Amino acid sequence: MPLDKASSGDTLESPVSANPGLARRLVLYIVLASSSITLIITSIQLYLEYRSGVSALESRLALIKEISHESLESALWETNQRLAQVQLDGIAKLPDIQYVVIREASDIWVEAGRDAEERVLRTAHPLVIVNRGTEQLLGEFEVVATLDGVYGHLIDQAVTILLSNGVKTFLVAGFMLLLFQRLVVRHIVGLRDFAGSLKLGEEAGTVPSLSGHRPFPNELDDLGGTLVSMHRDLNASYRHSEFGRRRLELILEAIDEGVMLTDRKGVIQDFNANAGRIFGRAPDALSGTTLTDLIDLDPEQGHTGEEGVAAFLNGSRRGTGHRAGGTDFPLSISCAPLSAPGFEGYVATLSDITEAEAREQALTDAIRKLEEANHAKSHFLATMSHELRTPLNAIIGFSELLKHESFGPLGSDRYIEYSGDIHEAGHHLLGIINDVLDLSSIEAGTLSLSLSMQRTDIAEVVEKAARYLKPQIDAQEIDLVIENTERDCCVTGDPLRLRQVLINLLSNAVKFNHEGGRITVHISTSDGYRILSVSDTGIGIPPDRLIDVTLPFQQVAATLTREYGGAGLGLPIAKHIVEMHNGQLEIESQLGKGTTVSIALPVAA
Repeated sequence: MPLDKASSGDTLESPVSANPGLARRLVLYIVLASSSITLIITSIQLYLEYRSGVSALESRLALIKEISHESLESALWETNQRLAQVQLDGIAKLPDIQYVVIREASDIWVEAGRDAEERVLRTAHPLVIVNRGTEQLLGEFEVVATLDGVYGHLIDQAVTILLSNGVKTFLVAGFMLLLFQRLVVRHIVGLRDFAGSLKLGEEAGTVPSLSGHRPFPNELDDLGGTLVSMHRDLNASYRHSEFGRRRLELILEAIDEGVMLTDRKGVIQDFNANAGRIFGRAPDALSGTTLTDLIDLDPEQGHTGEEGVAAFLNGSRRGTGHRAGGTDFPLSISCAPLSAPGFEGYVATLSDITEAEAREQALTDAIRKLEEANHAKSHFLATMSHELRTPLNAIIGFSELLKHESFGPLGSDRYIEYSGDIHEAGHHLLGIINDVLDLSSIEAGTLSLSLSMQRTDIAEVVEKAARYLKPQIDAQEIDLVIENTERDCCVTGDPLRLRQVLINLLSNAVKFNHEGGRITVHISTSDGYRILSVSDTGIGIPPDRLIDVTLPFQQVAATLTREYGGAGLGLPIAKHIVEMHNGQLEIESQLGKGTTVSIALPVAA
């Protein structure tokens, strides 16, 4: 088969590279992390230094206000500009003080230093004097301090911190590089080389020693043993898969059907030997062949083009195959989609059904002959029944005239008795002929109900059937009881056929009952059905014969046929008529105690 498979001795690929980039990446990550932390800490330190410098400058400005405020208010009140100028010049010479000014209204009264807009800290204080108990605003005293000293100190601090932390970071990173190279990378490369030497189907070599003489082995020392264990498990899985693959090949070669594997376009990718045998081709002649070259597609079903091939390869159907040499043969193909890693296609099972179709045709011919024979039988029964009915009606009619001495006395009582026997036997034979005709219609599927189904009172049908059988019931002194608990006993059905069912059930109850026995007819309603049951106290039916009595020409026993008479057609005909009314017929019996036959008919709407 052309399917690829692993072979013994394949080398396991190693995922570890010999490039020492792992250690370098580790150092890079350490440097980046350390630098990030250093920047964050330095930023916090510089911010705190900045806030400390600003706070010191604010304290100095507050001290200047406290010392100079009163004297400046007096100078401004006395308009002693010279005194105010001397004080401002002294303040301007203080560290970090860049500009000092006294404004009277919006005009500059006296100033010292140079004003600036950027990187300064400003404070302004009103100059107020109390005159005769009233505060009077004289002007405003403003001091501007530069932040250059604060910023210069921050720059010096930043350079010092960053240089020191940078040196420490790179020293630690270099040490980590050497340590990781020594303790980790070197051993991983050794394990990589060992893993690369492992081969499927072969035993593992010696695991390289990683710990040497160290007293405390680490996790890397267990990695070699883990690789050996994994290799052992892989070898076991490999041997198991090889065994399963070989077993599957043997199964595919042993079955009679052909098995093919195709891609989504129907190109054959794999197959078993029987596939080649079915098509009469060498195995190498099937690989790469399109399935449509071997099997006819059905254009009427839309099996054309790539989509048609996909539709054809999804399901079960019959088709026509082409053998080498040009001969065609019928085949059965069953396909199902197959999805696997790296493959999308179909698996097809094929069978040459030439012999199966021949057997199927032979069976069809036999069934046709049986149907023809059955039709001939039905035609014969209909013809014979018609031929028998004509003279039988004459016998029944004339025997009735003789029995009643319609044209005068016969001269002897025996003649009257014989005439009655002839009349009774004629009616009996006519009933058997009618039952045979009904059975023939049932088997032919031509027994039909009235053209117009009508609302029928089942209680009334029971009464009519009881009146019809009253002579037989009285002759055996049987007690007939009709129990009806329903006011409305109507069903939708054929009253004549339902009457026929009741006559058959009651006549059986009379026929197989004891003299002086009892027959109970009960009518009830349950779950949308009228339930009518006929119970007798007769001979009963053995449990193993309950099913047989609903089959044509069957009675409880062959001796009963001779003792009780009848052709055994009453129950089969009654069961079929009930089922034609969408009803059911059930029989319950105890041998020696009696039988109950129940019919269930849908309630009339």
